[in-house]
Amino acid sequence: MSDPHSYWQELAAAALVGTDRRPDLPPPPTPLAELLGSLDNESPAAALLSAAAATALYTRAGALPTTSEVAPISPCPEDDLPPCGPRAARHLATILDGHGWPLLREWLEVLATVRRRPPDAALPELLEQGRATPELRPALLAVLGKRGRWLAALNPEWSYVAEGAGPPQNEAELTELWQTGTRNGRMFLLKALRASDPARARALIQSTWATEKADDRAAFVEALEEGLSLEDEPFLEAALDDRGKEVRANAAALLARLPESALARRMAARAVELVSYHGGLFPKIELRLPEACDKALQRDGVEVKSRGGIGERAWWLSEIVRRTPPATWCAAWSLAPAAILSARMPREWRDTLIEAWTSAAVAYRDQAWAEALADLALKEPERVPLEELLPILPIERREALLIRMLDEGRQPLSGSHPALPALSAAREPWSVQLARSVIAALGRRFAGNAHDNSHREDWPLRAALENFAMAIPPELADEAIAALPANLAERPYWAGAGHAFIERLRLRREMRIALHE
Repeated sequence: MSDPHSYWQELAAAALVGTDRRPDLPPPPTPLAELLGSLDNESPAAALLSAAAATALYTRAGALPTTSEVAPISPCPEDDLPPCGPRAARHLATILDGHGWPLLREWLEVLATVRRRPPDAALPELLEQGRATPELRPALLAVLGKRGRWLAALNPEWSYVAEGAGPPQNEAELTELWQTGTRNGRMFLLKALRASDPARARALIQSTWATEKADDRAAFVEALEEGLSLEDEPFLEAALDDRGKEVRANAAALLARLPESALARRMAARAVELVSYHGGLFPKIELRLPEACDKALQRDGVEVKSRGGIGERAWWLSEIVRRTPPATWCAAWSLAPAAILSARMPREWRDTLIEAWTSAAVAYRDQAWAEALADLALKEPERVPLEELLPILPIERREALLIRMLDEGRQPLSGSHPALPALSAAREPWSVQLARSVIAALGRRFAGNAHDNSHREDWPLRAALENFAMAIPPELADEAIAALPANLAERPYWAGAGHAFIERLRLRREMRIALHE
């Protein structure tokens, strides 16, 4: 036996079976042995009882703790930014209690502008929010401070904080991270590198390409969207022959965003053979459908089976046109986009052709075509998805189009208004001018009789109120709230959405004031 606890078990066993059967119980080589040797042992029974008493006292006495082999946690360095004020901290608690990450992101972004940091007690939940919501991470990383980064280093689940600090400069460390990191970690590494050194990121992908799984290869190809250029073309062109279907599709989609790529040129050559322009007094566009979807066309990303309820040959034509740089048509016909769109087209194919041109303008980010298609959307909003074109346009032009749509005719803002899809899809705050046009149109929507049936159901507008509350500048909160009817509670269909709209606008205004205190 090697310790007093085991010796105690031996003594208990001897007491049960008798000292005649187990007379010899030497103690372990510890100070306890010296103590037992000095006791009076007149008989085996007395010796056993004395040993039991001494051992019981010995095992109950104090003991030094065992020495841990784990290195102690280094203390947190002192933060160089002051924490936010108590009112701002209360707003943060309210947001974390269920108002969602869009409002949290705004709180963090304003916090960064005033050079403050979140309260220490909120750091674990903020780090967890960042783990669950990647879109939140840039705003969070900007305000974490030294304490937040120190805390994140203690939990592998929050490794995105270290990854978000940027790729390592050491080549060996960079290679090790790529070869041993998790998929999420490798994706963060790729995105960071694509922003600073696109060629190095591509080289990392190529270094392990042959051993990667198909879904990882597809994800890595998709990550090349950041910093995409013609330098990526040889790699993407080779990926068109990959054994993974999704890999091939992602490579074709990226090549179809490079106007000078070989794939774009191949598509343009096919397209001008199928679509032709005839001038004169009544200019018109004629087209013929492809005869087949051959192997070369499939390699360039066109699927044989159609989607969207159109025939196969019409589908092939649509896919060819949407992968053709829009400038191709201007060069082939010596015409501006507006002149092309004003020409007569076969009635049965007009919608298909305009939809394909819209997709091509978005993919190739062709502003001239986006301008012309946006003007067409003002006349035919049901045919042209304005919300897809607006992100390509400069912010001033984008908002001018929406203001024009809202102010012309002074129509109420309803689910059928042509501007509503674009307003609902907005991902950045509006200018004061656009916000006031939206507020005026919203006021017209709710003006009149509270019991008018037209007020009762309008699902698209009711759903859009949540986005409006995030896009309207907080300083216009009172104007926006005044646009809603005073008797909103009497309109059950609108009461919940309207109340949330009012509360969010007020909270945004108050939290900005508190953050600047």
